[in-house]
Amino acid sequence: MSISPQSVVSKNALLLEQGSIQQKEATVTILKYGALISFLYSLLYFFLSFEAPGVFNLVFSILYMGGFLVIKKDLLSIRIMGIIFMLSALIQLGGLSYLFMYPETGIQFFLLVIPFFSIITISRRDTIWAFLISAVGSGLLVYIELYSDTFVPRIGVSFPKEFISVIRGGSILVIIIFVVGIFWFYYQQLLAARQEVLRSYEQSEQLLLNILPESIAERLKNGEKTIADDIEEASVLFCDLVGFTTIASTQTAQETVEMLNGVFVEFDEAIEERGLEKIKTIGDAYMVASGVPNTRPDHAKQLILLAQDLFAVLQEFNKHHNYDLALRIGINSGPITAGVIGTRKFSYDVWGDTVNVASRMESTGIPGRIHVSQSIFEATKDDFEFEEREAITVK
Repeated sequence: MSISPQSVVSKNALLLEQGSIQQKEATVTILKYGALISFLYSLLYFFLSFEAPGVFNLVFSILYMGGFLVIKKDLLSIRIMGIIFMLSALIQLGGLSYLFMYPETGIQFFLLVIPFFSIITISRRDTIWAFLISAVGSGLLVYIELYSDTFVPRIGVSFPKEFISVIRGGSILVIIIFVVGIFWFYYQQLLAARQEVLRSYEQSEQLLLNILPESIAERLKNGEKTIADDIEEASVLFCDLVGFTTIASTQTAQETVEMLNGVFVEFDEAIEERGLEKIKTIGDAYMVASGVPNTRPDHAKQLILLAQDLFAVLQEFNKHHNYDLALRIGINSGPITAGVIGTRKFSYDVWGDTVNVASRMESTGIPGRIHVSQSIFEATKDDFEFEEREAITVK
C-alpha cells in the first residue's frame, strides 16, 4: 500500500496541532498556579515589611495572569507565549535569588523548575530557546550554591532567624508540590492522548477488518506488497434480490437504501456466524466465498447451508416490513484466484472460471431455489436432496 504526500502532510499537521493543544493546556495551568504562588509570596513579603521583593513578586503575578488571559483568548501563538513565559520565570526567579534573597532561604531552588517547565511550555521547534533558558537558570543556581557561604544578594533582605528554616522548608515543599502537580497534570494529558490514539487505532483496525479478511489485513500490515493466492478448491455464491428494481421504482432513495441495507446487514450477520467471507455487493447482488482466504474441506456444504439461512432471513424481513422480495441463488466450486486490488479503496476479490460459472448459476436460476453446478452436487450429494433441471445454455 502507498501513502500519498497529501496524506503525510495532513497527518503531520494533525500531530502538530495535537501537540500544540497539550502545550497550551499545560502552559495555562502553569501560568495560573505561578500567578497564585507569586501572589502568596508577595503577601508574605509585605507581611514581613519587605516591600521590594513583595512588589517584585506582585508584578510577576500580574504578568502571569495577563499571560493566562492572552493564551485563553488566543491573542498570541502558544509558541511565542511559551518562550515569553519562561523568560519571565527566569527573570523573576533569577532576580529574587540574585537581588533579594540569601541562599539560606532556599528561594534559589525555585530555579529548578526552569528546565522542567521549559520542556513542557516551549515548543519542540524552539528547542534552542529551551536550552538557553534552562542553561542560564541552572548556571545561576549552581553559582549561588557554590558560593552560598559568601554570596551576598545585591539588595539583600534579612529575615529574622526564626523565619529562615520555615521559609526554606516551605520553599522546598512548594517546589515539590508545584513540579509534581504540573507533571501529574501533564501525565494525565499524555495518558488521555494515548487512550485517544488507542481508540483511533482500534477504530482503524475495525474498519480494515470490515474491508479485508483478518489474515489478509495482517499480511498487508506486515509489508506484503502484492496479495495474490491460487486456491485449488473453494466455493462461490451469488444471490440477487428478485423484485428489487420494481419496488425501488416506487420508493424514495432513502427508503430504497434502508430496504437494501436492512437485508444485507442481516446477510452479513448470517455469513459471520458461519465463518464465511463476504466478497462484495454489486447493486442488489451479493457475493460470498467459502474456503478463502483459508481453505476448508466443507466449503461447498457451508455455502448451501448459508443459502438456506439467507432464504430464512429474507422471509422474516418480508414479513416484518411488508415486502415481497425473493432470492435467486447460484453456487459453484473449483479453483479460484484471490487477492487484493488497488491502493485506495482497495478490496479483496476472487477471479476465475469458477466465479464466472457461479454468476451464471445465479442468473439462470429460479427464484426461491438454490441453483448449483455439477461440482457442488458431487461435493454435497450425501448431505442434501437435489432436483435435476432441464438442459440450459450457460455462457
